[in-house]
Amino acid sequence: MKKVLLLFILVLCQYSCSPYEEMEGDWILAYYITVNGQDQSINNDCAFLSIEGSKWKTLECKRPDTGVESKEQVFSFKRKGNKLYFRGLNDNTFEIVTLSKDSMVVQVYDTTSNLKFVYKRLPLKSSRNWDVRNKSFRFIGNNGEAYWDFFSDTLMIEHSIGQKDYHSKEWWTENFEDYTFLVLNQIDAPQPILIDSVRTESVYVSVIDTKFSNYELEMIKPEEGIREKLIGTWKLSNDLPVPRPPESFAFKFEKFEIMKENIHAGDGISVVKTDWILSADSETILFPIEKSRKFKYWKIMELTNDRIHLDMPDVFLNDINQGVKQNRVIRSYRKVKD
Repeated sequence: MKKVLLLFILVLCQYSCSPYEEMEGDWILAYYITVNGQDQSINNDCAFLSIEGSKWKTLECKRPDTGVESKEQVFSFKRKGNKLYFRGLNDNTFEIVTLSKDSMVVQVYDTTSNLKFVYKRLPLKSSRNWDVRNKSFRFIGNNGEAYWDFFSDTLMIEHSIGQKDYHSKEWWTENFEDYTFLVLNQIDAPQPILIDSVRTESVYVSVIDTKFSNYELEMIKPEEGIREKLIGTWKLSNDLPVPRPPESFAFKFEKFEIMKENIHAGDGISVVKTDWILSADSETILFPIEKSRKFKYWKIMELTNDRIHLDMPDVFLNDINQGVKQNRVIRSYRKVKD
């Protein structure tokens, strides 16, 4: 009787069990490993995979640094054991190294090296309705408290409390199957961030690499009236309790005018004109640096209708990469009539 039952199960599986079934679903490329002889390296990339039957559908994110646009492709493949055979890709051999409920490793061999692609299975639900334009968020990241300011349709500013620098990055969204990803253009590769759920005052997201890391982004509403207080003409004063040191000959901000989008300073011979952005927490004035991800900044220590204390560089050069050390000092200004 047992032999008859076993034979029945084997016959049933032959006709109903699919070699693709355990692979089916939606996946994200967590990272890939390049193996060359004894050497190997772990690399990041932005790519997604959907498997349905013998259909292998991929999306590779765009690469703004190289001008490559997002690319979606669909392949037909066959699985024989752990081997994968793709129509039109006869030169390569694909092999499933490991396959579990939540993870899949696919190895690709070529003539010079081999690659191991590590995929993580995506959760069943995700949110597609999130517009981050002109919004700011606070969250606890790997370096402590951090801020994201999405100040345009393509650019955002990232800042961690534990770090002094402000960095800009290009951002966009990628849609794949029923998922929406916020993508940040990191230095090494675009980084996809899964949008889990969106609420009125916060957003829940996941970052996937060797594991799923979940974050709550708390929306920040800028303090009202700060921009209005800043706009006007300001003149250096001696309101600080400690006398300020002598100014550098390169300092051009004894007097400056803050307008809606620009700041003007200097005299008729040497004029400084630069764009400015107010940070999400309304405590920092940011200045973009041409051909750089970094921003110069003034920290607002105190602000009233007619007085401001600023933590500033001792000089304000158009290019901070000129080898001049940027010491910082606190200066006091009074608002004056033009």
